Amino acid sequence: MFVDVSADKHGKNVLLKVGNNYAEGKNVDYNKFFERFYRNDTSHNNEKRSGFGIGLSIAQNLVKNFKGSLSVNWKDDTIYFTASFKSLK
Repeated sequence: MFVDVSADKHGKNVLLKVGNNYAEGKNVDYNKFFERFYRNDTSHNNEKRSGFGIGLSIAQNLVKNFKGSLSVNWKDDTIYFTASFKSLK
């Protein structure tokens, strides 16, 4: 697990970055990660159902309520979620 708090390169935003192992993430469509109850599988009869529930949608709404943004990216078998908030300076 990876956690980092830092300023962006211009010092205008505070970034909270959280990462975790996710080896299967190379070919995932991350555009839908924050949709409620989104499922990555193509068949609802599949025994292995992978879904994202409402947790990421709630997290995105919380960040938006604080005038921030939440993004996701994947690199080297690790998924990263980054919340960006305006600095109080």
